[in-house]
Amino acid sequence: PQDLESRIQYTAITMAGRRFEEVLESADAIIAMEPENSAAHLFRGQALLGLNRQDEAQAAMELAVVIEPEKAAGHLSLAALHQGLGELDKAEVQVRESLKEDPTTLGHTMLAALLNEREADDAEILGHLNSAVEISLVPDEEGKQGNDLSAAYRNLASFYFDRERAEEGVAI
Repeated sequence: PQDLESRIQYTAITMAGRRFEEVLESADAIIAMEPENSAAHLFRGQALLGLNRQDEAQAAMELAVVIEPEKAAGHLSLAALHQGLGELDKAEVQVRESLKEDPTTLGHTMLAALLNEREADDAEILGHLNSAVEISLVPDEEGKQGNDLSAAYRNLASFYFDRERAEEGVAI
């Protein structure tokens, strides 16, 4: 119970199992040991969201962003919460902030989706989809390709098909 890394892994597994009450209990235990643990606050927020306690979830996610503003995870979790509430402008602000701090495939993909939803300029949407592919092409520390590369290519191809640019979609 006192091994912080083991508890974080357990919490992640419990979250994947959608056992939100257990996640909340475990996240609170981590926070009791290390109050500035942003991952624990994100787990807490996600569990609260799963329990339909949006206001508390938002507060937990906002605290994670305050603790580690340079990490994309907090911004993107908060963006997903705002998007789910139909607050697309707030979601976009969080995604853009995540990209300034820590450009990720997910961040570019989320921004492309938000821009597409509000029918923004195709060039901007395409730029973010291409950035998602470019980031996915960069090997990790072990020299392995990103796991999200195929999804990034699928999203780019879907963009072309949605715009009735089938030849470009097939090429991707």
